[in-house]
Amino acid sequence: MKEVKKTRSVPSREAARTASGARRRKRKKRSYTLYYLLLLFFVLISGITLSVTVFFNIETIEVTGNKLHSSEEIIQQSGIEKGNNLFRINPEKAEQSLLAAFGDIDSVTISRKFPNSLTIAVTDAVEAYYTPDETGYTVVSKNGRILKQNVSKEQLSGGIEVKGLTVSNMKIGSYIDREKDEKFVLLDKINTALAAAGLTGITAVDIENPVDLSLTYQNKLMIKLGSVSELNYKLNFAKNIIETKLDAAETGVIDASKAGTVHFIPGDLSSDPASSESTTSGTEPVGSSSAVSGESGVSSAESGMNTASGGGVSSAVTE
Repeated sequence: MKEVKKTRSVPSREAARTASGARRRKRKKRSYTLYYLLLLFFVLISGITLSVTVFFNIETIEVTGNKLHSSEEIIQQSGIEKGNNLFRINPEKAEQSLLAAFGDIDSVTISRKFPNSLTIAVTDAVEAYYTPDETGYTVVSKNGRILKQNVSKEQLSGGIEVKGLTVSNMKIGSYIDREKDEKFVLLDKINTALAAAGLTGITAVDIENPVDLSLTYQNKLMIKLGSVSELNYKLNFAKNIIETKLDAAETGVIDASKAGTVHFIPGDLSSDPASSESTTSGTEPVGSSSAVSGESGVSSAESGMNTASGGGVSSAVTE
């Protein structure tokens, strides 16, 4: 029996050189990768260092919207100075510092303007609302900031009277939470709807009962709205009646609490208006800018309004 010898193939010199070269190329590639990573790291570190030391230093500070305080006062109170680095300042902290220092500022926003400018946008507080408190009235800004407390009626300089806001235990300078306070959320919705309807001249808002809302127009007409349901629709209808059906000197109650129907009850707001009614109809949608119409509807509505103003009888306009 023949003996079988096992043999091992020996790679040629050419193959060995090829394999060795491949290994060298891999090592060199890894070395270059590490080198580029280190270079990138040092470039980033250098860029960051230069950004917070040499570049992006503040050269100009602009203050906008301020009427109650000088730009110099506001800049000084912000704690930000020319030469500070835009990346190293704390805008939020500076904003809070300004709000704490100036109780008559409603809001402030600080913005970086690269490469070297800063803008401080100030909104001065306006006495938008006043609401009864323990000994007088509390004055509130549009953003819900408490501006004054225990103010007499004679000391009020403007704004809309709001019944139903809760301001007890609040300090001057604090804010009503615009997102969580249900009454202030309701007030915002009414203001938005008034703006959309283009109805101005509102002197009082009653939000004490969310399902029995009412407005006072030029201290002579009360507009009953009921709930916030279909608020835009109700306000458009009420505005149409005021502009097209009532005399300029007319006083009384416009009941728009039921969408699609408006009742007018003439009388002095300080007393109970008459409660009897005569009903008329119209056919044009309330949302339009023209009068509620339909020939018979307009004529009977006008007749009803005139009768109401002269004889104490209420009238109704129905869509």
